[in-house]
Amino acid sequence: MMAGNCAIRTHVDLGGWRILPGAAGGGVDGIWRRPLLVSTEEFASRIRSRNAQIKALLLDQSVLRGVGNIYTDESLWRAKIHPMRRGITLSKKQAQVLWRVLQDVLRKAILARGRRFPTS
Repeated sequence: MMAGNCAIRTHVDLGGWRILPGAAGGGVDGIWRRPLLVSTEEFASRIRSRNAQIKALLLDQSVLRGVGNIYTDESLWRAKIHPMRRGITLSKKQAQVLWRVLQDVLRKAILARGRRFPTS
C-alpha cells in the first residue's frame, strides 16, 4: 500500500473515508453499498436473503456500509421491527418500509450534521 493520508472524522460528523489519488484503496470500494445509494429492491433482497438478526445485518459493513448503531436503532424503532428479528422473516413490504425509514433517518441526521438526533 502506498503511503498517504487518511482523514477520519468522529461519529459526531457521521464519519467518513476518503481515498486519495494514488492510494491503493481497492478494498474500500469493494464494500457493498452506501445506504443512500442502494435501491429499495436491492436492499430488500439483501436483507431478506440472510438468516442473521436484522440489527446485525444493518451494522454489517459487508451488507450495508456506514450505518451506525444509533441510526440502526432509530430506523428499526420507527419501522416497528424488533432488532433480534431474522432478516429472512421480513416480508418484502416490511423490508421496503425499513428502507424508506432508514433513508429518512440518515438524511435527517446528515442535515443535523450528526450533532444531535432529530426528533421529528
